[in-house]
Amino acid sequence: MNVENIKNILKQFNEEWGDKFSDWLVEHNDYEQGSTKRKSVKKSDRKSDVNTIVSWRNYIAHGQESKTTNVTLVSVKEKFTTINELVAFIEGLVKPKPTPDYNS
Repeated sequence: MNVENIKNILKQFNEEWGDKFSDWLVEHNDYEQGSTKRKSVKKSDRKSDVNTIVSWRNYIAHGQESKTTNVTLVSVKEKFTTINELVAFIEGLVKPKPTPDYNS
């Protein structure tokens, strides 16, 4: 699995979701200056981060640990930021929007 697979899966549910995912991969969204939090990943790196973490998972799951020598606590922590952003993005796509109750 890679970003293209994710995009294709999203498109099977809703054509627009795949396009929004493609846009999400390249958009830019830094934290405000002076924030103590790590700056959001350069969005051009999102595609690379997602593909990398999926590759690591596959190598580990298939007993190819020798291909994961570059997997460190720091590298996983950096990629984890992107994965959290991905989960939040997908949740925003698929979670139903609340409808206003005008009868109250």
